[in-house]
Amino acid sequence: MVGPVSLEVDWGESVALVGPSRSGKTAAVRLVRGDFRPTAGQALVSGTAVGWLAERDRRAFLRRLMSSVDQSPVMLPELSVAENVALPLMLDGIDPSAALARANQTLSGVGLDGFGERSVAPLSADQLQAVAVARALVRPTSIVLADEPTASLDDVNADRVARQLLACVERDRSRCLLVATQDHALAERCDRVVHLAEGTWS
Repeated sequence: MVGPVSLEVDWGESVALVGPSRSGKTAAVRLVRGDFRPTAGQALVSGTAVGWLAERDRRAFLRRLMSSVDQSPVMLPELSVAENVALPLMLDGIDPSAALARANQTLSGVGLDGFGERSVAPLSADQLQAVAVARALVRPTSIVLADEPTASLDDVNADRVARQLLACVERDRSRCLLVATQDHALAERCDRVVHLAEGTWS
């Protein structure tokens, strides 16, 4: 649960939500994503109260503006690694060959060079997490949400993923990043750190 709070993330800004387990980090990310409605106040995304949109409208609105990384990413087992990453581009109508080329380039950035043609089924938890980050970054969405994106990664790959997440905002100041994390190395590299405890933040 998240208590009465106020937080604004500006374009061009990276913000880390840090705190212990069950402090409200994931709830805050889900609230921004419109997964549930606030009991009081509003969660606005680019001026729109997403939690109050009809489900179909919410999905269309957020898909246009946002990409996200979940703690437990879901992949389509019948698709290759690159196809899973390229899927958002293909759904946008981009030519499959161009989408796959972009997917493989993005995979290289998160330490999975050469993984494109592999099946996702045998991948380890840390590799799946890196694939999820690549999938979130493959489209130039305005907002990137990430829930514990480095939690299952070793130090080397956590650093690589952190650099890619932060670079998406550093390269394009019309984007923003909101990341929920217990990774203090990642948090310290963000523009701003918000500390959560028992649903309140400071």
